[in-house]
Amino acid sequence: MKALRIGFVALFLAALGCGGLQAAPSPAPLAPQFPGPHAVVALFLEAVDRGELQVFEQTLDRTMIVPRRVEYVYDLDTYRPAVKVYADLRRPVAIPGVSDCEVRAVLVTLDAGGAIVDVEVHVWQEPKPHSGARPAVRRASGGALACR
Repeated sequence: MKALRIGFVALFLAALGCGGLQAAPSPAPLAPQFPGPHAVVALFLEAVDRGELQVFEQTLDRTMIVPRRVEYVYDLDTYRPAVKVYADLRRPVAIPGVSDCEVRAVLVTLDAGGAIVDVEVHVWQEPKPHSGARPAVRRASGGALACR
């Protein structure tokens, strides 16, 4: 009986060494195929030309922005790929009802067809004259502002 147990353990260890008891890998979703960054910027600018880039009810045109970065995002929970374009504003946009904050950049999410589906504004708060602090970048999306 003892020899049978030793034989089983030896067989088990040999199977492990040969890869006989390896767990099957989980099927991975297909890797998204993203266009190159210059093609993404071209799609973004076409959407801007269609009037899709709006910040606080002000439509921005291509002369008002400077695209700086393309981000390729892959959500691990939903397996949804996304493409985002970060652009600085040539002139800050005032925020209605807030005197010490301004929008200085946007992060725009594009859908597969190149339409703008989300705009995140990057808000800067000007320091108070006596504080001497430098402006800090604040992010706000959907109209929620971090400034007071």
